[in-house]
Amino acid sequence: MASVTGTERSVDALRQEIMGAAEGNGAIADAGGVLWRPKNIEQHQVELFRKFVNERRSLGLKDYSALHRWSCDKYADFWEDAWRFLEVTCSAQPDVPVVDVSVPMDKVPRWFSGARLNYAENLLRWKDDDKIAYYYTSERIQETGLRSKTFGQFRRRAAFVAKALRGAGVQKGDRVVGYLPNFPETLEVMAATASIGAVWSSTSPDFGVAGVLDRFRQIKPKIIFSVEAVSYNLKTHDHLAKLKDVVAGLEDLEKVVVVPFCKPQDQIDLSVLGCGDKAVLFSQFVGPEEGEAPEMPFEQVEFHHPLFILYSSGTTGAPKCMVHSVGGTLMKHLVEHRIQVKGQLYFSFRIFICEILFLSQGNRGPSDVLFQYTTVGWMMWNWLVSALAIGTTLVLYDGSPLHPNNSAMWDLVDKCKITTFGTSAKWIAVQEERGIKPRETHKLDSLKVQYLCALSLNLPCSGRDAN
Repeated sequence: MASVTGTERSVDALRQEIMGAAEGNGAIADAGGVLWRPKNIEQHQVELFRKFVNERRSLGLKDYSALHRWSCDKYADFWEDAWRFLEVTCSAQPDVPVVDVSVPMDKVPRWFSGARLNYAENLLRWKDDDKIAYYYTSERIQETGLRSKTFGQFRRRAAFVAKALRGAGVQKGDRVVGYLPNFPETLEVMAATASIGAVWSSTSPDFGVAGVLDRFRQIKPKIIFSVEAVSYNLKTHDHLAKLKDVVAGLEDLEKVVVVPFCKPQDQIDLSVLGCGDKAVLFSQFVGPEEGEAPEMPFEQVEFHHPLFILYSSGTTGAPKCMVHSVGGTLMKHLVEHRIQVKGQLYFSFRIFICEILFLSQGNRGPSDVLFQYTTVGWMMWNWLVSALAIGTTLVLYDGSPLHPNNSAMWDLVDKCKITTFGTSAKWIAVQEERGIKPRETHKLDSLKVQYLCALSLNLPCSGRDAN
């Protein structure tokens, strides 16, 4: 094994040093090297799922390990039972078995044939109109405050947007794109797009013109939604100049919809886009949102119908389109949000002991509040919003995570009663560097899970307690 510290050490020696450091911090590992076990899992969703499988199939799976082994050996049965357990809203149930296991994976077998469903219908299925669907704010929280929308308001806005999209000629299979910040309108337009059976793709305003065109040119969108300006580090940046160049490079565009974000709409001059009547403000596109919400038909599509188009990084040539299906996205995300449990602690050695913790713990439901620091150009945004299908409340945040102060995200935990907090290794490292100790300054009594999406996290041994 090649050493990264200048000396040769075996894996066992590294393990002993790690475990010794952990014990020094008060963590005692068992004989298998496990640092922590949950005290009570009787009502954990993965445990309820294990009992569901045992009862449905007359099995005797005794614990999580047995369930995991069965899910690998009998993956067609696992996904069928997950479909039933998660109570997916659909107009037609899938054929059984849900996949032909004789077809090799490299031949891309067809999953859940016969099923008909709609992603947006599942997002909007929560019956309590008064329950908060999402909180939203930005780095300018001191100016705009922390606001929220209920599931009823979410459903109503999505219905008006869907009507406008249909009126603009958007049909099943058309592409609608967003060049947008992480705020309610992005979520609402995406849901409206999905309700029609159209395909959604998005990127964030920090992308340059070339990066956006490298992506969107490939999919020939019919409509683009964007904003007039964005804010980062409490500085406002004009966005219309970039949007003008993007619009000029997308020959198939039929409509450009601008959502006011930093300025009042009467201060936004759409003529600078140079596309005439093609450009409209969001309020003009949607029209008056008065009276009862319009009917919102949900186009029933096949399991494999496209839902999202995401992209590779573009570091080895043009970004590659990655099409995610309606059924595949919904099922995978619901399993991860509700029943999947993955927790791994990895260690490596550079100058200091380094830690990476990626914990994706399910067991979420209507009583949870989920935050993930992300832009709409990262797949974690798509993952985040799927939690609405299980009644989980989201927290949408746009801008720097270090404004208006270094503890802004911890402030959100207490204000929104966040139960699951997703962030990056870099942010944790910056918190460490700036001496932030949230256990001493915040209640954090609602927080159950914090997870990192990261490749590396460098912390000095003495700094681990602070986080």
